[in-house]
Amino acid sequence: MIHLAVRFPDEFASGRRDRKLVSEAASRLHWGAPTSLPDICDDPNISLFIKTDDPTPAQLKRFGPGGLPRWLLRREFKNNLWREALLRQQWPKWLVMRFADVVKPDTQQRILSIWDRIKSLIRYPPTELQRSRSPALHLGIWALYSLWPYITADSLQKIPMAHKLSAASLKKARERQKLAIEGLDEILGIVRAEVVPVLEPLMREHAPEGDLVQSAIHRRVRRLLRRELRLRPNLDFGGLFFTIALKEGCSEFLHIDWNDCLHRYAIIFCMGDYDNGEFCTPQLGHRIPLPPGAVLVVRTRLLAHCAVSGAGRRLVFTCFTDSSLLARIVTGDYAFL
Repeated sequence: MIHLAVRFPDEFASGRRDRKLVSEAASRLHWGAPTSLPDICDDPNISLFIKTDDPTPAQLKRFGPGGLPRWLLRREFKNNLWREALLRQQWPKWLVMRFADVVKPDTQQRILSIWDRIKSLIRYPPTELQRSRSPALHLGIWALYSLWPYITADSLQKIPMAHKLSAASLKKARERQKLAIEGLDEILGIVRAEVVPVLEPLMREHAPEGDLVQSAIHRRVRRLLRRELRLRPNLDFGGLFFTIALKEGCSEFLHIDWNDCLHRYAIIFCMGDYDNGEFCTPQLGHRIPLPPGAVLVVRTRLLAHCAVSGAGRRLVFTCFTDSSLLARIVTGDYAFL
């Protein structure tokens, strides 16, 4: 365990979502270059559990009364047990955890081989330039700006302007779409079969907060997307998370994952032959090495972060539950954490 003698990071806890907040905080607090921070630990192959000083009463007010999200206190619940469950499970114990050697070398090699086969076939979304120079696919299920969960557009690899294509071009586009989806499903199937079963007991032991709510989200998603998940079973990660952001490269610009849940973790792992790869967060004042196969469990909605871009190839998986999925299941109507 590492207890950093620094203030609890509350800079982005108020609920306001604005990309400018990160640059404003960096300027106001004189963060400097995040990639030049010292490493938190010399050994990249040991497990880490990282926390800061506890939040003060004044800091807790930024989250809401008693440190709880304001929407949780002012909304009516169809079942009041949900409110009680969230009140009990609100605060994760750790800000960051790292587990070594979760994704085995053989698993990494098979995923990289499939990725090399399909990456030229994939249709990528526009690059989010506020966080990276390279695009990321969002695969799985979310409820972003919607009342209902749905399969992400990147998972479906839809053909743009299909109605304007000639018959020959449309046939070629559909063949490309089929091969891309099959390859992505292969990768997600390996994650589902070989990575998730290793992560589940680790999360139950070290981060049991929110298990009840995650299970409820999973039941609702399976009920509403029964047909879709029967056709694409590898988009179901058992409720541990619901979406994977997949990219080759790294997110080299300091940012906050605004669509993540404030009191939930993102799970990050990488593979490839890259150098460096440290996860940098100036609020903690350190970089956290993340070698191939290790897993980082981190509150990315609370901690501004970026990664060191070094030599070599890096395939990054960021697994999360978007805040709309959570808000919908615990309130019965549309709300954000």
